[in-house]
Amino acid sequence: MHKHIRVIVNGKSAGEERFRQLIERTRQHGHEVSVRVTFEKGDAERFAAEALTVDGLDTVVAAGGDGTLNEVLQGLVAKGKPGPALGLLPMGTANDFAGGVGISDSDLNKAMAVILQKKPRLIDVGQVNGRHFINVVTGGFGSEVTVNTNPDLKQWLGKFSYLLTGIGKLFEFNPIEVTLTNGDTHWQGALMALAVGNGWQAGGGIRLCPDAKLDDGLLDITLLPHNRKVGLLDMLDALSRDGLAGHESWVKRFSASEFTLTTEAPLHINLDGEPMKDSQFQFKVLKHYIGFHLP
Repeated sequence: MHKHIRVIVNGKSAGEERFRQLIERTRQHGHEVSVRVTFEKGDAERFAAEALTVDGLDTVVAAGGDGTLNEVLQGLVAKGKPGPALGLLPMGTANDFAGGVGISDSDLNKAMAVILQKKPRLIDVGQVNGRHFINVVTGGFGSEVTVNTNPDLKQWLGKFSYLLTGIGKLFEFNPIEVTLTNGDTHWQGALMALAVGNGWQAGGGIRLCPDAKLDDGLLDITLLPHNRKVGLLDMLDALSRDGLAGHESWVKRFSASEFTLTTEAPLHINLDGEPMKDSQFQFKVLKHYIGFHLP
């Protein structure tokens, strides 16, 4: 079956020979492929919104990292449920969503085969303060690291750049008082970091929401409270090595279809690569909201 595909590629990746060869091979196999190249922030979202007006378009493909995927998602859902399905060619630094679902970031041919051969599956989309996410929202220490990591350093050192920035921020970060409310459920305390997952992993492959499901109508919530017995450095080291395994005694976990997070001071959060800062966050899940080509 021949497909009609619109590929939105991060401008930093558009010149890669493997990408250009992939597009040419896909066209040679009879598929209609058009390409839009981003130049500045917001382009991917705009290109995705424009794709909604293209007749007969089967799939919009995000070619880039988690940030590019997030921008494309915003554009596709801006006017309600999108028409075309969403696909991914992971070409970024961390590729956390791709790693979680098993889309190869080392072989673009395999990633494209998923788009061409697998029927899209309806999955949930998370929403916070009107912005959407498909993978994991992080907040607190890890998000400050992501926000403050130099883009040029990311391009040069890849995932190692986050570690360098994190070491520099480690002793500057203070816990923040938060309140989480979900109906009758109420949690309050000093927080070092949090993760809200529709998907599983963030921060370069750390499985912060290991029990999340893409289509269960719930968001998984992981809170890392301030713990004087477990220092931040030890906490981060343990998470990077083991994920959440063995640390249930000091990690708080919930799941909910919607909840409110209120903070005593503005909190940095990161939506699949998109930074946001506020002191109140309204989270909810949009069940079975978008078709996605998954392995």
